[in-house]
Amino acid sequence: MDIEELEDKHGKIAFEPLNFDEFHYKKHAKTSVEFAISILENMERNTLSDLEICKFEKKIEELKQYLNE
Repeated sequence: MDIEELEDKHGKIAFEPLNFDEFHYKKHAKTSVEFAISILENMERNTLSDLEICKFEKKIEELKQYLNE
């Protein structure tokens, strides 16, 4: 079934994103950042070089700073 047939059957299809207000956007962003932090903090680091570990720690700090803004 093509788009025209779907629109004839169900009405016009909106191509804009769903109405996502600022509160829900910020809440979703905060949850995503918290999840990213938890993944980075719980990664096995014994296979990483010191430079890679430093990069991970820097990224964790950047994400935590983002949450505090």
